[in-house]
Amino acid sequence: MDVIFDRRPIVDQRGQGQGLELLCRPVEAPSGRAEDADQQAAAVLVGAFADMPILEATGGLPAFVRLTPNLLRNQLARPLPHQHSVLLVDEQDGVFPDVVVELEELAAMGHVICVDRFTGAGAALSEICSFVRVHVGGFTDDELRSLVSAADLKSVTIIASGIDNTDLFERCVEMGFDLFQGHAVATAPEVRVRGLEPSRRSLLEVLSKFAEPGLEVAQVERILSSDLGLAYRLLRLVDEGYGHHQRPADSMAVVIQILGAETSLQWVRLFAVAGLGHTARGGELTTTAALRAKMCELLGRATGAQDLSAYYLTGLLSALPTVLDLPMEHALRGVAVSEGVRRALVDGEGPLSSALSLVMAHERSEWRGCDTITDDEVERAYLEAVAWAGYATTGASA
Repeated sequence: MDVIFDRRPIVDQRGQGQGLELLCRPVEAPSGRAEDADQQAAAVLVGAFADMPILEATGGLPAFVRLTPNLLRNQLARPLPHQHSVLLVDEQDGVFPDVVVELEELAAMGHVICVDRFTGAGAALSEICSFVRVHVGGFTDDELRSLVSAADLKSVTIIASGIDNTDLFERCVEMGFDLFQGHAVATAPEVRVRGLEPSRRSLLEVLSKFAEPGLEVAQVERILSSDLGLAYRLLRLVDEGYGHHQRPADSMAVVIQILGAETSLQWVRLFAVAGLGHTARGGELTTTAALRAKMCELLGRATGAQDLSAYYLTGLLSALPTVLDLPMEHALRGVAVSEGVRRALVDGEGPLSSALSLVMAHERSEWRGCDTITDDEVERAYLEAVAWAGYATTGASA
């Protein structure tokens, strides 16, 4: 689903950017239906970190992203890369002891917290936050000065939000606010992002597998590998630098290893919350991607290749330009694939490219065998891939 990101700069009194608050809305909202707060918050997190490179969205500034009590209770802020984000929570949410406990855990993990709608009444949250934000339109100047004094006592940075004219900005500067937000001080253009949503069936199957005792990573890998949306999003997350370093992947097993099983599960749960009520785009193209993936793998096996996972991933990602309506080079921006996979998809070079070219020629009914593989082997690979792709994308469980 395509979404529009509204980026709201947070600046110092000289106009230098210190952060960007991110909000999003669907380009075409489902008729007769409003997203709830949990879904809206999850959609921002997924869109900002899994559907586009976060550093491109923010220009390297911290992304201020809102969290709801339910997302916190379910520990769904934990997978966010804390070096790129500031967690926005309402002061009134501090009345929930379980929310406060989770925020304390997040702070201990290195996450930066901003208390929104600050009034000075939420003592529990002000002890663990680095920022507080005041929506200045609802207060007198004397009340604002008291809030600045309260923030000073806590040694936290105070943000004045809702600055809609120059006079208000100058008054807030004089009162001692540290940072400022509003259309009178800074604006940023909206960004349109084309998301590639996983199928609801794949999300539910992954979640059910993670819930089973004695989890076998191979089972989860099979599901992730059969859904282009899941694979693409998780590959983007790897590129955000999980594991304290960026490492290219040539299989979903490597992706799970880098992210960790628990972090992978938390992201899949976020995908599920963000996609409530949405229908994944391109079901037929997802099946095509799975067919290409399996056929590439089988052709690689027929030619004696060792790294069959790279063949599979090459075939799976080959559908990206059609699904996203982007050139392959742009579709792979911010996606942590290995150099061999990237060369095959972008430059059409290497053994992976040879297998993919044969698969694509077969789709066009222009295929012929080559020195290393016969026509019969190509046809057998195709028939086996058709059967496998139908199994993988229609809900059958291993």
